[in-house]
Amino acid sequence: MQPHFYMFIRAIQNDYAYNSAISSRPATTCTIPPRKKLSVNRNARLHDLENRYKQRRLILEECLEKVMRLIGIKKF
Repeated sequence: MQPHFYMFIRAIQNDYAYNSAISSRPATTCTIPPRKKLSVNRNARLHDLENRYKQRRLILEECLEKVMRLIGIKKF
């Protein structure tokens, strides 16, 4: 496998881990730590791509290509 693939998987895992941790917190007991604007924007775009894929407006190959561009992995 290409090293870029592992970078892709690691970036997706990090975003998923953060989102899971934030969503599992009760909203009334703690505040969400601030994130960099770049991370917030990237996260919003990842959610948009995920929703478009779930609604079948994107095929898997298109979705993965857009995610790779989003996180900065060049085509290999």
